[in-house]
Amino acid sequence: MRLLDNCYTGGRSQAGSSPGVIPDGFVRRARAHVDRTGQPYLEHRADDYALTLLARRLEDGRFELRAEDVLERSAPTWRELFHHSVASRMSEQEFLAFYAIEPARWDDAADCAAADQMVLNGWRRREGEDTARHPLAGMQIPRFVSELDGAPLGCTAWVYGPGPRGPRVLFASCAMALSCLQFWLDDRDAGIRLQVR
Repeated sequence: MRLLDNCYTGGRSQAGSSPGVIPDGFVRRARAHVDRTGQPYLEHRADDYALTLLARRLEDGRFELRAEDVLERSAPTWRELFHHSVASRMSEQEFLAFYAIEPARWDDAADCAAADQMVLNGWRRREGEDTARHPLAGMQIPRFVSELDGAPLGCTAWVYGPGPRGPRVLFASCAMALSCLQFWLDDRDAGIRLQVR
C-alpha cells in the first residue's frame, strides 16, 4: 500500500488542500468530549444516513476507514426481519398477526419503526456492490482548522491498495480529525455516518 500524502508530518490532507473551517462551538464540544473519553465526538445531526462507515482505532491513535467497512441502511422485508430477529421466539403466523401483515405482503419492505425495534435496527451490510470503491472517494476532504484561531484540528490521508481501483483506506490523524470529518460530512448532507468499531 502506498501513502499518497504525509499529512501527519506535513500538515496537509491529500484529499483537499484548502482548510475546512470548523465552528468554535463544535470545536469546544468535541475537544471536551475527546479529552474526557479519548473517543471522537461523532455528533450525528440528523437521522437521514444512507451509509455508516466504521472507523477502527489504531495503536498510534489514528483511525482507519476502509472501503469494505460499510453498513447500508435499508428496510428489510418482513420475511428478512422475521428470520433475522424473531424466528427462534415466535412462529410466522404469530409474527404476521403481531404486525397485522397480510401474507401477500410478506416480501414487502418492513416499515422503519418495526425494523428499528428489532435486532437489525434497520442496518445491514452492503451486499452485491463494489466494495473496492470507498464511499468517500472523490470528495475533496479539507484539512480541518478552528474558526476561532485557525489552529489545525487534524487531517486525513488516503492510502491506495494494489491495482488501479482507487483509494481503499482513509486515515484520520486523531480523534479530533474524525470528529471534524463527521461535522464536515453532515454540513454537506453527505448521508454518511461515522461510527467507531
